Amino acid sequence: MNANPPSLVLLAGGLGSRFGGAKQVEPVGPGGEPLGAYTAFDGLRAGFGEVVLLTRPGEEPGVRAVFEGALGADAPLRTVPQRFALPDGVRAPATRDRPWGTGHALLAAAAATPGRIGVANADDGYGRGAMIALHRALASAADGDAVLVTYPLATVLSPHGGVSRGWVRTGASGAEVVEVHDLERRSAGEGASGRTETGDAVVLPLDTPVSMNLWGLTPGAVAALRDEWARFVGDLDRHPGGPDRAEFQLSTALTALARRGRLRIVPQEGGSVWFGITWPDDLARVRGAVEALHRSGAYPVPLAAVPPFTRSSP
Repeated sequence: MNANPPSLVLLAGGLGSRFGGAKQVEPVGPGGEPLGAYTAFDGLRAGFGEVVLLTRPGEEPGVRAVFEGALGADAPLRTVPQRFALPDGVRAPATRDRPWGTGHALLAAAAATPGRIGVANADDGYGRGAMIALHRALASAADGDAVLVTYPLATVLSPHGGVSRGWVRTGASGAEVVEVHDLERRSAGEGASGRTETGDAVVLPLDTPVSMNLWGLTPGAVAALRDEWARFVGDLDRHPGGPDRAEFQLSTALTALARRGRLRIVPQEGGSVWFGITWPDDLARVRGAVEALHRSGAYPVPLAAVPPFTRSSP
């Protein structure tokens, strides 16, 4: 076990192209709380020592204000802009106008956050059980491991359109994550169909374990990811989209490292309740689900009425 509590990084710098706006600060709770505030609340109760909000450069004050309003001014929050230096001799294309992806975002946060790190999307609500599972697994993980909390596929589909999910499967080198896009439920009992990044059609059973980007990284895993970033930007032309649009995605990078034996991905069951916003029509469903949780007593009204960091862990 580790004496210092890990930090929880919330990735709040995405563009939200399918949703059409900044999902990370969209109000869903009765007090205007964004979905990520519930992940932060659950993470702090589970034992994470602080929440690090990773934002696009220049958006730090606005994002922090929203989360402070949701969790209280005394909540242990930090903001970090998504900046991480390119290796010597590598220059970003002058025409590039988008972030470098979730793997780059994690490295930007890790540069200012020593120790073990949990990482989650700020526009997802993962459920308290998943945050407890992440904290426990990360605290006991061997250095060099990357912990991944998994969900059954049936719990993370959208009724309003196709979604992208990480299919967690066992390969020759152990656990790996295969990105599957446009996943939609087929007729009752027939699973969900989608396509991999290489264009292969797949049909996955509804109990397939999938990734919702809820990771725990040890310092050794972060060091390996930093090496993979240098490898990635060393030859931008080989990536889909080229220098202007290539993205260094966390799941893809960690899987590449696992396949080369640089680290081990350790799946951890624990995800059961998930809320996410991919399409605009998801918003009403998520707000209704959050309201029901408040009514059940799972969360106080407003969320800041009971500061999570003053309560004992479940």
